[in-house]
Amino acid sequence: MGSVGALYMPAASGLAVQCNAPPAAGSMAGLGNNWSWGFYPVLLASTFATLSACVAWSICWHSSSTTLWFPQTAVSALAPGLHSSWALVPNRRSPRLAAGPQLGPATAEAALDYEPTREERKQKNLQVFEKVLMELRNPSISVEDMAKTLDMYSPSFTSCSKMISDLGHTGSNDAILSVLDFMRKMQYPIDQRFFSDFVWEFGRSRKWRMALFLFDQMPFVGLQPTDKIFASVIKAVSKANQADTALELLDRMLAQGHSPDAPTMGAVMKACLARQREQPAVELYQRLSLGPEGASTVIYNMLISFYGRKGRLQEALQVFREMPAEAKPDVVTYSALIHAAAVARDLPAAMGMFEDMQLEGIKPNPHTYSSLIKATESEGQWRTALELHAQMQKAGIRPTVVTYSAVISVLDSVGVAEQAIEVFNEMTRAGLDPDVVAYTAVMNAYKRVGQSERAFQMYGKLQASGLTPDVCVYNALISCCATETQWKNAEVVFADMQRAGVKPDLTTYNSLINVYETVSEWERALGIWNQLKDSGLKPDLISYNALISAFEKGVQHEQAEHTFRMMQAKGITPDVVTYSAMVSVYEKARRWQTALQVFAEMRQQGIEPNVLTWSAAISACGRVGQWVQAFELFRSMLAYGVEPNVVTYTALIDSYEKEGLWQRALEAWQEMQAAGLKPNDVVCNSLVSVFRSAGQTDLAFSFVEGMPSMGVTPDVITYSNLIRACERWGQWQRAEATFDEMKQKRIAPDVMAYNNIMSAMITGGQIDRAIGYFHEMQDAGLAPDSYTYNMLIGMCEKGGQWEQACVFLHDMQAQGLTPSESAIKYLTMDGTVNPLANGVGGWWDAEDNAWGPAADEEQGWS
Repeated sequence: MGSVGALYMPAASGLAVQCNAPPAAGSMAGLGNNWSWGFYPVLLASTFATLSACVAWSICWHSSSTTLWFPQTAVSALAPGLHSSWALVPNRRSPRLAAGPQLGPATAEAALDYEPTREERKQKNLQVFEKVLMELRNPSISVEDMAKTLDMYSPSFTSCSKMISDLGHTGSNDAILSVLDFMRKMQYPIDQRFFSDFVWEFGRSRKWRMALFLFDQMPFVGLQPTDKIFASVIKAVSKANQADTALELLDRMLAQGHSPDAPTMGAVMKACLARQREQPAVELYQRLSLGPEGASTVIYNMLISFYGRKGRLQEALQVFREMPAEAKPDVVTYSALIHAAAVARDLPAAMGMFEDMQLEGIKPNPHTYSSLIKATESEGQWRTALELHAQMQKAGIRPTVVTYSAVISVLDSVGVAEQAIEVFNEMTRAGLDPDVVAYTAVMNAYKRVGQSERAFQMYGKLQASGLTPDVCVYNALISCCATETQWKNAEVVFADMQRAGVKPDLTTYNSLINVYETVSEWERALGIWNQLKDSGLKPDLISYNALISAFEKGVQHEQAEHTFRMMQAKGITPDVVTYSAMVSVYEKARRWQTALQVFAEMRQQGIEPNVLTWSAAISACGRVGQWVQAFELFRSMLAYGVEPNVVTYTALIDSYEKEGLWQRALEAWQEMQAAGLKPNDVVCNSLVSVFRSAGQTDLAFSFVEGMPSMGVTPDVITYSNLIRACERWGQWQRAEATFDEMKQKRIAPDVMAYNNIMSAMITGGQIDRAIGYFHEMQDAGLAPDSYTYNMLIGMCEKGGQWEQACVFLHDMQAQGLTPSESAIKYLTMDGTVNPLANGVGGWWDAEDNAWGPAADEEQGWS
């Protein structure tokens, strides 16, 4: 006889009893007189009849045995007389026991009458749920095995529902479909409410894909969504800003004859605005506003805020005017309008709306003040920003981080750096954690006051606070590096930015070019320019201006000229910064006439020169000794109402140097002082240079003595001019004393200063002293330049020191320096080598403008 059945129960709440075969005839002795072959089928029939009446128990048929759930308490009562032919099985994963305790028939009958408690049924359902859910979550399980598992354990309706909920949060679509198929097969009550609950649940937990997935299964079970289900799924996808999906669902809802309510259409409208889908959002707004109930204040506020964020003030005002009496404007409405005015840089409109809302009795909130403060930035009204900040606190409205950030940004934008830093500190003292905007603004403020190190400290605090730096933060840091000591840090920041995955924008590239322009690194600036073009971004006016300025600082006038023409060919109109840079380009190239042509072109284009442009044009003329033209430009500048600055007066004074017009230079100096302009070392050195050129040595010394009283400290250029002034009159002792004084004041002489003192010694006939200073210069680690060697060779020529001249010539050649024409003429004879130069330097080939090989190598001289 084959296997008949098994009573099965997990070990946690009971045991399983499996009957594989009836007892053998020879083993009946242990049963006593009450057991017989006739009793076995009767007992088995009684068992099945009893268990089928218990709703909480399940029967699962598989292979050649039957598994019956049996409570632990019942099994305990049954265990004392359990026969060896019944095996106890803890669960499917555990090995089946070969034999168990003996069971008598009377005990078995008592056990079959056992009624499981509610808690036991609940425990049984929980175990089934956990077991099936674990199987369904197995990533390697197939759809067929999912179905078999569900059939094997036959979970209840409640368990199946809970499985769908749990599986939905992990995105197990196939498993959910298997559960739904099982529920249909079991004819569980899957109705519209069933789907409605799940769509609502997943929508609330932002699982919009799962909400939509279950929504789409409704037709496959013969159900059509109701208005409520449509609304739930539309709101779920709208909350995730899935505008296209929301619009598609709304169309389906309308096509099926359903009527979406205002909150549903409002949710879709909000999603459209978040995704910049203006046209469908406006159509929904119009439909709502023309509907029987009309649009609510919330709907109007949404569209006003949308226009406000884009600075489209007039359109925001139009929507505001369309608001009916029922939809009363509130604080959100007015705050959005003020924000629109702020973005549109219309301070009067913002202030007007602020007054209107107060007249309507609507109290402003922190967002209102933040927007209004931001609006003051357009006109640089930083004092108004501070007044509004104080006003809101007086009204009992506590400023938020956004409010403080707005104030700091306004102060930074107008260069009131100290105040910006103070407000930032006030914010931290108030216990508020700065946001990225506040950190960016204060970093810019520290840059303005020349405290780049503090800006980097702020960057460290930003990172320590857990905030993620954005492109504006990195741009601020790069701008802080536009100094002689910090410029290399810009490259480090740029590399960090790229490693962090922050994509550089146009401002990033422009800032980098500006950093390299500041330190005259035009090659690096050009490299960043090429990166900018490779990035797909289009250079703007600021980009071109920065690159032209970099070429101007690097004295690359041809490159600057090419860039200037290229930007015009690209349709970018030069501004005053561009023209000022181009005038400076030609000024440095000593092309004063071209500089004036650009200056005239600028005015023809209707662009008025500023003080920088005028100063550059004056300098272009003065640099080549065109002092009359420079003076005429200066007079024209005054006539046009442009006030000269220190740079202007420096350029004018410089123009008088070549002709030694010291009276005119002194007059310009006095005008500058009368204008209340504070002199710097550059203008002071220019005036000393004019005195030196005019032979006014005593006047030069007297002026330098008074420089400290003007707050200006003489530098190496000042002393070099004084030494040259002494040289003119052969005052080598005074020149030497001046040189010594410079060193005593710990002003390190440069190559120019050494050249001047050596020249003064040579002029005074002090050759040995000149040679001594030459060696001193080399000992100081300074490399002689062409002027140094040409001067020394000239000295040797006058003194007849031919051998020493050849030594200087050899050193000069070794350093790749070019001799002067007089030196070449002295050391050569009609293009041939001077015998005295034989073996030390070769000859100078005037045609190739280079040194030829040594004579003994080329011509075999010995």
